[in-house]
Order: sequence, then structure tokens, then C-alpha cells
Amino acid sequence: MILLYDLIAAQPEGSSPVSGGGEYAVRIFYALLEQLSSNTEKNKTALHAVYDRDKPIDKAMLERAKEQSMVLHPVQNTKDVPGIIEKIGADKFFSALPMRFRNLHLPDHCEFIYTIHGLRPLELPWDKMEWHYFYSIKSVVRHCVSRLLGKYYIRARKRDFELLFSVANKQQIITVSKHSRYSLLSMFPKAQDIPIHTFFSPPLERNYSDETGASIIERLNLEPRSYYLVISANRWGKNSYRLIQVFKQLIKRGLLKRKI
Repeated sequence: MILLYDLIAAQPEGSSPVSGGGEYAVRIFYALLEQLSSNTEKNKTALHAVYDRDKPIDKAMLERAKEQSMVLHPVQNTKDVPGIIEKIGADKFFSALPMRFRNLHLPDHCEFIYTIHGLRPLELPWDKMEWHYFYSIKSVVRHCVSRLLGKYYIRARKRDFELLFSVANKQQIITVSKHSRYSLLSMFPKAQDIPIHTFFSPPLERNYSDETGASIIERLNLEPRSYYLVISANRWGKNSYRLIQVFKQLIKRGLLKRKI
């Protein structure tokens, strides 16, 4: 089997050096190589990957790819990918962030396997909380356009998914939650003809010593077990602002005494 992996998904997107979907692509990359290195299938699988030649890419990933004899193919844009598939005769093509390929048509012999992380653009395309996260004129314009166009905006986002379902004759979809799976099935009748699998994200192992944790707590002037740790991102969809408001309400009612 010849497998082509989308490393473009693991490269920076726009102004952000990292994203949740990009981190997922990195984890899948390492999990795939680990699985093949400890499995007899390694001898039956030829590994290839595409990456954007104009964007930075993690050196550790390149070194690991070299160790696994993965052949890397630099591309100028996504339109080059079908040609790569034809050239190497890829049987399967995997992407952790597939929407960038929605306007392509992959060769008939290649199965397209991709992950859909969620349908937030359709389920909740905007929210009043979004106003608290504007950081540029572009983000303000994007929000105003989505609100003004209303159902036309949602229709365009839905069309994006419909195009994705037509990229290849053979497809398999991976979702990271049962919610995403059933959202797909309820919103897109065509998705019922595509095998959908639910796999949770591979765990990310980090080794931190007790000294590391202690130094962080000391630097932030915190007492052990006297704080709440919130892991989120500075985007309205992650609900960090809502959580701050909840803490304020709890403090106001005298139900929370800890420092935040």
C-alpha cells in the first residue's frame, strides 16, 4: 500500500503558528509512524507526505520522516496534490484538515481519508460573545458579513462540506467525537453513504518534573491548591470569556473564595 500524508495541516495557517487541528495532525503523524514501526505492516506500506514548500515545518517531524524512509513532496499549492497522487500511485491519502482540498477531484484509484473535527460553522456560526474577541478590522468585517448575510452565509459553509464529500469516489471520514458524527449524519444525507469512524485524539505525552510545576506556581505567586487552571484558547468558540463571567458571579454571590 502507498499512503500519502498531508503535512500541510501541520504547518502554520495564517497568522497562527499552531492550531488545534494542526496539533492533531502532528499527533496523528507520530502515532502513525509509531504504529508502523512496531508492526509488520511497515514492510507493506510505502510512506509519502506533501508539505507546503513556502511555509515552515517542524524539523523534528522532518527528521522522524527521514528515519522512517518517508518520501517528502514539496508543493506550491493544493492543486499539485492530485498530480503527486498520480505520480506515486497512492492508494490512500489522509488529511487532518481536509477543507483546503474541497475544490479538487482526486484520482479514482485513491481513497481519501480525512478528519472532520466539528460543524461549529453550521451549528453556531456566530454568538454575541464574539464581540469580546475582536483583534483586527478583518475579524470585525468577517463577523458583520456572517451576521448580515445570515442564511446565505450558512448555506455557503454547508456547500463547503458538500464539495468535500465529492472530492473522491472512495472516502472514509474520521470524527473526534460522537457529537460530530451525529451532526454530520443529521445535516448531510450524503454522508450516510460514507463510512464514518469515531476515534478520539491520540494522547500527547509531556514529562514535567515536580520542580517544573513548583517553579511555575512560584513565578505566578500562587499558593499550591489555591487556584483553578483553565486550558483554552483566545477564541469565542472556546468559551473562556463565559467562564470568567461565571467565576465573577460565583465570587459576587460568595460561593467562591479562591483567587482567580
